[in-house]
Amino acid sequence: MARMDPSSVKALCFDVFGTVVDWRSSIITREMRELQTKEEGAWAFRCR
Repeated sequence: MARMDPSSVKALCFDVFGTVVDWRSSIITREMRELQTKEEGAWAFRCR
């Protein structure tokens, strides 16, 4: 393999598509957990 001269590098690119796109699922998961906890609390209160 040929050696590359580091001074010839103009830009570095990183594949962050999965990380950037997946933020939605973490927010949805968190919100669903909070909603479920609130609903369970309301249900328990109604059962008293």
